[in-house]
Amino acid sequence: MDLYGNEMSGILKTYGMVENFNKRIKNNVLKKYLFSSIFEMEEKIIKFVNEYNFEKRLKSLNYKTPEQFLKEKKDLTISYNVSLSNI
Repeated sequence: MDLYGNEMSGILKTYGMVENFNKRIKNNVLKKYLFSSIFEMEEKIIKFVNEYNFEKRLKSLNYKTPEQFLKEKKDLTISYNVSLSNI
């Protein structure tokens, strides 16, 4: 058992992953574009999330996309986002 207990360690790891992904959105979308509307911002964020989940091969996932990894290792299927309410 680690310093925080098994459950707390998993929660902290999840928080770290969420913060890391938020930073990616900030650096790759929010700081990169000047939006003329909230709808344009939403469109760019959705595009980024979909590209990340379905096209980006990650070294940490043995060069698989998150979608491929979840399907193979966890038997989970994810779908493309069309709205921020799905994220």
